[in-house]
Amino acid sequence: MHGRPASGRPTGRGPTPPAWLLSVLCAALLGAVAVACQEAVQGTTQPLPPGARVGYYVTTNGSASGSGSASQPWNLSTAFSQPSAVRPGDTIWVRGGTYRGDFDSQLSGTAVAPIIVRQYPGERATIDGSVTVHGSYTWYWGFEVMNSSPVVGGASGVTEYADYIRLINLVIHDAGGNGVGFWSNGAGGDIYGCIIYNNGRNYNQDHGVYSQNITGRKTIIDNVIFNSMAYGVHIYGSSAVALSNYTLEGNTIFNNGAISPNALVAPNILIGGDPPAQGIIVRDNMTYLGSGSTGIYMGYSGANQDIVLTGNYFIGGSPALTFLSWSQATVTGNTVNGTGTMLNFQSSTSGATWGTNVWYRDPSATAWLNNGSSLTLTGWKQSTGLGTTDQAGSTTRPTGVKAVVRPNAYEPGRGFVTIYNWDQLSSVAVDVSSILASGARYEVRNVQNVFGAPVSSGTYTGDTLSFPMAAVPSPVPLGSGAITPPSTGMGFQVFLITPAP
Repeated sequence: MHGRPASGRPTGRGPTPPAWLLSVLCAALLGAVAVACQEAVQGTTQPLPPGARVGYYVTTNGSASGSGSASQPWNLSTAFSQPSAVRPGDTIWVRGGTYRGDFDSQLSGTAVAPIIVRQYPGERATIDGSVTVHGSYTWYWGFEVMNSSPVVGGASGVTEYADYIRLINLVIHDAGGNGVGFWSNGAGGDIYGCIIYNNGRNYNQDHGVYSQNITGRKTIIDNVIFNSMAYGVHIYGSSAVALSNYTLEGNTIFNNGAISPNALVAPNILIGGDPPAQGIIVRDNMTYLGSGSTGIYMGYSGANQDIVLTGNYFIGGSPALTFLSWSQATVTGNTVNGTGTMLNFQSSTSGATWGTNVWYRDPSATAWLNNGSSLTLTGWKQSTGLGTTDQAGSTTRPTGVKAVVRPNAYEPGRGFVTIYNWDQLSSVAVDVSSILASGARYEVRNVQNVFGAPVSSGTYTGDTLSFPMAAVPSPVPLGSGAITPPSTGMGFQVFLITPAP
């Protein structure tokens, strides 16, 4: 897992962007800087200077007859229809304000020149409704998608049917349906750096992310997903819909199911269904479940093919980990904690590489299941022939502090800090030098109050930052059909670091 316990000055680094991604990011950043510099001098928005990245503009009072320039902006529906002026590689800047309605995007870029739809720097753009994504190779970046009046059976926040779409650093909350529907109609695609919470109003139907995939690889990386009506990430299919080629990495997923009025708590992650899942990678994720049922569900009714499950930190649930029906599996380096059943194992042992996992639970408890038989940890090892290097933690739950730092691959100075505060400290010092450069101005917010006032701000000196661990109220769900979820208390908090305005 990226990072190490806070006592050792935790650090962490996200995936290194490839060269083509860096070139696109640099071009977009230069365009944003050029706009910001002109505004600072002239006091108004101006077109980008010659040689800068082509940019078009959307405002809440824009029109279909506009040119997309700063002085004649489009409305959002027009921009999403890809006017003839918009070419692969262009950026559509969404200015601040609230855009009400259900929008459908047809934008299509190319693999080497995606179209970028991005919130304008320093402003807050909110879509109050939903977004359905068609087209291809378009990045949706930095804005908010929510529903001020979500209802049972309502639309998902973002429904994705397009090829190789990226959702980047969005805040998606209070949709009537799923936060993101990430469907097999579109090949591949990425959900990166998003904050997804309080979504769904129909239990066991609506999740933070609900997904199926046939072509390409879908990635769900460095997101924070919490307080869904049902599961956090639900990769599930029935009939002939495939569940192929997924990477879940570096996500923080907690307390899903907690807004259900049935007081049910659903798994933070479920992968599997009637068709076999294959090409599954789940690594370096952090989960937390305050109470309730299964914490993590790997495999379901189908005869699944292959999975890599490594470096994860799975906390809570009973069973804390359910592992069903994999013909090939690598399960290594995970940390698991629960107060009830630790493991429900019903899978092949012949194709399994299993070891170096740490189980925080009394090892003499019959909390490890092998095909329905309740065993101690030693008994489970003997029964399955697996886990010879697995061990029980020195205590029945972790102690100290564990902080994990995940820098954002798209925006310098942005990143998440996840803290497990086992010793209930009032504040925790964390090394965030992998996110912030010395001299950078920053703000820190608790993700459970992401639009609220910063909990701290300043200029980074290269030392550790102190993160306040006092309990904060969970965000109250909008509309009806959901209850206010419990706070995570002092024991678990997640923070977002961003550059100061």
